[in-house]
Amino acid sequence: INNGEWINDETHLNGVDDQLIYLIAGKEITGEFHFHAMFTDPPHQWKWNGTVLDSPDFTGETGDELIWQVPVSTDYEGWFKCYGDSDSSRRILVKQGIIIDPVVQLQGPFNGIDMDTDLAHLGLIPLEQPFDMPPWNYDGDEEVPSIPTNIVDWVLVELRETTGGPETADESTIIMQRALLLRNDGRVVDPWNQTPELKYDIELNNNIYMVIWHRNHLGVISATSLSEVDSPAYYDFSESADKAFGGTDAMMDLGNGVYGMMGGDADYNQQITNQDRAGFWDPNVGMPCGYVSYDFTMDGQIDNQDKNQTWGKTLGHETQVPE
Repeated sequence: INNGEWINDETHLNGVDDQLIYLIAGKEITGEFHFHAMFTDPPHQWKWNGTVLDSPDFTGETGDELIWQVPVSTDYEGWFKCYGDSDSSRRILVKQGIIIDPVVQLQGPFNGIDMDTDLAHLGLIPLEQPFDMPPWNYDGDEEVPSIPTNIVDWVLVELRETTGGPETADESTIIMQRALLLRNDGRVVDPWNQTPELKYDIELNNNIYMVIWHRNHLGVISATSLSEVDSPAYYDFSESADKAFGGTDAMMDLGNGVYGMMGGDADYNQQITNQDRAGFWDPNVGMPCGYVSYDFTMDGQIDNQDKNQTWGKTLGHETQVPE
């Protein structure tokens, strides 16, 4: 819930099961919230986080209808409940956070329209997230029972918070990391239910920048703070090079007006160098392969397409994500 397209003068919550209000951090609502106790016999006493509610921001604290006055904000994160002598209401939980909806394309598997899903069809994508090694050292427990056929690969998404611009969002500013799945249309989705619009319970105090990592493509960081984007924070890196900090140094033109992350990083050092070819691709060209970093086109084969279509076009580039 945010104030971007809010048109209600008031919203009424009734029911007998616990309810959740999810407020977008930093966005106030200019419409009242009415909480109904759903029992009529007095007495009534509304509490917030277990404490008797007594605030000018509310009316009806001792009635069967509590009114949260404008503005509705994250100042009252927690749970509300009404108590009587023998009755009580359900709990109404208020949480705050951010909803992100990233879109990104990878150079390697891009086919001119969307991304190929050869690794999924060949059964090569691991069921567990693959970022539990250097340089990411991410210890998340993301795991799925199977990989859907429209999945390209795993990606690691970070949120970084800073008072400055993206150039100040170094590793020390990381506030969230998640391993997620990348769909062939570029949408980044939840591993368990394959849905976009991902909710994260964080406060939004400063500028939030989004980083996307992939195991053999150069990482990118958003050029714009998500604090400046309407929520859900739909952020399509593929729209233009300027969506990523560093512009054309960070993203490449894949054709048809689509921009993508640069492939060819076999040794995970976020640079495309001769070592990625000589040390990894050359010794394995023509050999059977599995889920390996030197399969730059991500088609399950080590062949000249990896060198010519991906690595050869990105040689000399490095990530623009601050260290």
